[in-house]
Amino acid sequence: MCGRFTLGVEETTLLEHVNSSYAIDALPQDFSLPRYNIAPAQKTLGIIQDAKSFKATAFIWGMQSVKHSKRIINARKETIQDRPLFKHSFNNQRCIILADGFYEWDQTTKIPYYFKHEPKHIFAFAGIYHKDPQGHLAMSILTKPANKIMATYHHRMPVILDNESINDWLNPSTPLSALFKILDTDKENLVSYPVSKAVNSTRHDHKSLLDQLEQQTLFDG
Repeated sequence: MCGRFTLGVEETTLLEHVNSSYAIDALPQDFSLPRYNIAPAQKTLGIIQDAKSFKATAFIWGMQSVKHSKRIINARKETIQDRPLFKHSFNNQRCIILADGFYEWDQTTKIPYYFKHEPKHIFAFAGIYHKDPQGHLAMSILTKPANKIMATYHHRMPVILDNESINDWLNPSTPLSALFKILDTDKENLVSYPVSKAVNSTRHDHKSLLDQLEQQTLFDG
């Protein structure tokens, strides 16, 4: 799954990235940078295709149904067409969520690990979005079975799009067969290392969360 991630860059760096990659010349004013511990129900930064151009948009992390207040932060690719909350968005309202890393907890030791994508610094999660019952744009990140790198820690992982797939993912006209093919690709080049359990608390959002734990401290307290 994906329960926390980072976008630990300054606004000028991110603006350069989205301008060169998507011809976007402005970022939403209601999203602050850098972020080192983005959590569910908080604001995230993504990109949608609006008509024939791209647009940077702030989303609440976690889609909601009218019947249930709980926000659903992840959408399994295997069942995305079976859940009413996700089906329309998958077919018509796809987005990418910008990140430069994410956290996952070892299911056995409960130690958090930080994952980065090499050689890319900023990368894109596959996402879907809708307007929630409060009228806000809200998104969920797609997940899939873990690859060999991730399976050591968790049985699920977020879908990370390669550069060649982003345009097709965002394009409303892309056929479903092509979308599922995109979700089945496995080109992730992830590296990871253990970090402090301070990341467990959403109150903590600072760069030192990314510091690698020394081996002798892994099982302390």
